[in-house]
Amino acid sequence: MTSTNSSFKAQKNSSSWVSTDTWGTYSETDQMFYLNAVKQHPKTDQDEELSISFEMADLGKPLVTSNFSSEWVRVAGGGSVADGYHIDLSADNEIEILSVDTQKKIISGKFSIQLIRDSKFSNKGETLIFKSGYFSVRYGQVENYREKPKLESYL
Repeated sequence: MTSTNSSFKAQKNSSSWVSTDTWGTYSETDQMFYLNAVKQHPKTDQDEELSISFEMADLGKPLVTSNFSSEWVRVAGGGSVADGYHIDLSADNEIEILSVDTQKKIISGKFSIQLIRDSKFSNKGETLIFKSGYFSVRYGQVENYREKPKLESYL
């Protein structure tokens, strides 16, 4: 479920990257956040999706961590993945959670991520760098991530 009250933006390889759809989920069982942002390109019928997931046991205090996962995919018309990158573990990646409003279900933070191209698309080690990233995302809450969040969990 996407949210109109969310934002997700960064500098991607020195160009502005702003999502057109954003959503998040918090799994109570796993104590994990799953954040997703899509940038749609209507002229080319291709979408870019950036996802970030991280553990956060205490929602009441800020968090700075390099222990998270992230990936970026380009999806062509019809839903097939045309390109993909995953987190580059050799880089200085960081996510900083500034706040979690558990009443309004909004998580805000900053990030810098370097991703490396998945070897099934290329073995040249190309990278994508997301810098000066910021997000403020409405999230749904589920007991287990495999569940779909109920509509009221976004309200």
